[in-house]
Amino acid sequence: MDNRAVSTRLRYRLDGHTFSGGYQSQFGDTPFTYLSGTNVYLFSQYQISNFTETGERVWHARYDYDFSDLGLPGLTFMVRYAMGDQASVNGFDGEAREWERDVDIEYIVQGGMLEGLSLRWRNASRRANFTRDVNENRILLGYTLKL
Repeated sequence: MDNRAVSTRLRYRLDGHTFSGGYQSQFGDTPFTYLSGTNVYLFSQYQISNFTETGERVWHARYDYDFSDLGLPGLTFMVRYAMGDQASVNGFDGEAREWERDVDIEYIVQGGMLEGLSLRWRNASRRANFTRDVNENRILLGYTLKL
């Protein structure tokens, strides 16, 4: 295994708006290595792709909005986009390229018996020239229990 990764993200917040973006690059002769079933802590860890192919270079941008400023506490929105290129993928001839766009909208109940209950819709689209296209929708139900 021979891989090193640089992953950056800068963020600017103004009222309910948060703008962020960054750059990530893989160095070495192998893809970024991690154990199956675990998470990779890189800023390009998206819903479908993790952008960790050998030599891959990634630019990513993200926008978040917290609707509290409009009188809707608990409602949030997020959209993010990443584009990777210059990757080398085993079994694929040429420069591997991919992109992904994710959208989340979530509401967390702020009070009463259901306080902490959340409902999130997550949508993602991924395109790559070295594998099949993927479109995904997820509905996530969560609950935060204060101990």
